[in-house]
Amino acid sequence: MGTTTSGETIFEFFTGIINTEFGQQILITANNYSKQVILTARPVLPIKFLAEKIDGLNWKYTIIIGTTSDNEFKIVADVQTGRIKSILEGDNIPGISVTFNKNNYIIVILSEGSFLNKCTYKTGDEYDLSFTAQGPPSIEITFKRSNRTVKNDGCNFKNTLTALNNLRNDELTIPSIDINFQSLIDGSDIGNTVFVIIDNVDYYNHKTTPIIPNYTCKSFQTNNPKTTIFSKACPLISNVLRGIGNTAYEKIVYLMENVVTDQNDAYDFALLLVKYSMLKYILARLMYGNFNIKYILNKYNKKFLNDLSNTRFCKFVYDFTNPNSNIFGFNKYFL
Repeated sequence: MGTTTSGETIFEFFTGIINTEFGQQILITANNYSKQVILTARPVLPIKFLAEKIDGLNWKYTIIIGTTSDNEFKIVADVQTGRIKSILEGDNIPGISVTFNKNNYIIVILSEGSFLNKCTYKTGDEYDLSFTAQGPPSIEITFKRSNRTVKNDGCNFKNTLTALNNLRNDELTIPSIDINFQSLIDGSDIGNTVFVIIDNVDYYNHKTTPIIPNYTCKSFQTNNPKTTIFSKACPLISNVLRGIGNTAYEKIVYLMENVVTDQNDAYDFALLLVKYSMLKYILARLMYGNFNIKYILNKYNKKFLNDLSNTRFCKFVYDFTNPNSNIFGFNKYFL
């Protein structure tokens, strides 16, 4: 399995689906994200989205990222029958990589040399923009950021949570989960994995979140978040992963060569396997009070999702059941 840089974490933000009528511009800011985690002392750039209908089959999507005061850039996409056909503008900007793929995503990655205000982003920030055109056009955003430290850059922030709270009028959307992992050196399995849960309560001493029948899923805000940190050494994903081989790496290679049809990169596929398995691993701990890799097995999937939908972590059901999620259907890769 591929390794991550020591101390690197991917933070993800999901908006859900944001709809707009043709010709109506919408502004997407941090307040729109339904699941938020630590921002590591940098804001998320606002995004303006405009869908314009050209004719019965053709549309033009305009995406503006950033602010006029801190600099912004525009991406214009040619969309035909609901699929991105080409990038008309914005794919040749220094320090900003813009591509699109067969899954109808525009992928924007910010790197060194960008003309943006250096305090409004971190090198490597990635915005994955997904679009649909059935009914009103919609946009879904996955935001990714590493927690690499930025030193001596002249950007002063009081602390991570304050930087986030300022975006949300001193309130933080909870609960949220951050998963930071490294693979073992030989790629045989996941190595040390750290789970950070932000909520208004902590989950130490086998404390769990209540499972409430017929629970109405909702979001919570707090200006006094509590952090729970769990560290697990080698959760043994290889024991529950399908495929042929003695290690996670060998099984991933087997799956890529014989089973997987919608993934082109083994490293990216491995990261998604970790996301799927470790997200279920920590959510099961929060519901049932103990860490056990068995909860990833398919025979527990129905009960797991039903229980999860009846807890305060119910919004995470989206990750496993929504076809737009990048780990949707990943249960097929596990025993």
